[in-house]
Amino acid sequence: MTLHEITPGGANPSDFIQGLGICGEEIYNRKYRMDFERRFRGKFVAINTETEDAYVGDTAEDASAKAHAAHPRSINYLIHIGSDSLSLR
Repeated sequence: MTLHEITPGGANPSDFIQGLGICGEEIYNRKYRMDFERRFRGKFVAINTETEDAYVGDTAEDASAKAHAAHPRSINYLIHIGSDSLSLR
């Protein structure tokens, strides 16, 4: 499932943000959760929802900076690994 499938062109901003969360969570659960929660608990991961690439950092800013360096125009889904709380950056 891609972000564009969840929020087709013309979607309002709240639909886009909700779609980003749904897509990011699905990617994290499918590709990264089991491994990352064992290896990187307490760190942060920024997930590019278009490429499904993940960037782990010690802080939210570090993970976001790594993702931004790789894909400067992307919007990433940010997760505190091992926590139920999540945010968007």
